[in-house]
Amino acid sequence: MKNEKVTKHLFYSLIGVILLVLLTRGITYAKYVSDAAFNYYLSSKGFYFESEELDTKENKITDTSWDGEKISFSITNSKNKFIASESDIKYEISCTIDEEDTTKKCYLNGTEESKITGQLSAAFGCLNETDDKVDTSSYTENQCENYTWTYVPTKAEHYFEVVDTKGNPVDTATVIVTAKSKEPYEKTISAKYILTKDSSDIGTLSLKYESKDNYENVIITNSYNEDKCLKLTWNADDLNIDEYNSNIISSKTNSNNYINEIIFKVSKKDSLNYTFYKKNTEKTFSEADFTLVETTECQ
Repeated sequence: MKNEKVTKHLFYSLIGVILLVLLTRGITYAKYVSDAAFNYYLSSKGFYFESEELDTKENKITDTSWDGEKISFSITNSKNKFIASESDIKYEISCTIDEEDTTKKCYLNGTEESKITGQLSAAFGCLNETDDKVDTSSYTENQCENYTWTYVPTKAEHYFEVVDTKGNPVDTATVIVTAKSKEPYEKTISAKYILTKDSSDIGTLSLKYESKDNYENVIITNSYNEDKCLKLTWNADDLNIDEYNSNIISSKTNSNNYINEIIFKVSKKDSLNYTFYKKNTEKTFSEADFTLVETTECQ
């Protein structure tokens, strides 16, 4: 009798698990069918609100080599290059930091706003659906007589940036970007961005010296993923810098009033060249005759 009760208990537990699985899958499948039906309904109305990055199922985007700079995304009023919306689409975009107890903020399009509005305007254009390979993109309606005059895609480019309101460095960030059409129909698409700076990309600062026929060339290279403020010093009694070199923020001189120190900024993954002239053409110089250090004096 006891074994029979145990068997019944296991049987009913198994039935419960099966029903739970079927219910969960049923809900997921029902949502899939619902989303598909809704998208079909919108397309039947000539309405498209799409993005390569954002999706109705909150697309997950992971970037493990983020450089800390802006992240671009776009939205369009078209299904493809042949089918576009037949009416203007008013929309709203928002971005939020998906982290607890954080001082990070997400800002859109170079503003200090986390929510902006916009419009994708319906536009006519000349579509070449033939095989003659003629570029009809600039054709007027009259010029489009042998082709198809129809609604054409329009695209809006956007971007977001992550900042720390307390000035702390931002090495990681989880951001949710949501775009919602407001008129003539409502549709929401979104993406979750999981951003991480590549810690293995340490970067270097390098100085290369080149001796030319009539001048000397010093090349400063910054391979970091961030701008660098630098100080370069040398013996100005041996080498004179071309004072018309660009990108010099400030300079100092020695007792003979020759420039022997400059402050400048090198952008990330970039190089700068500085021209020098020898006072004694018989003398040779190398990288060892210069001192390059980081500084905070660019402010």
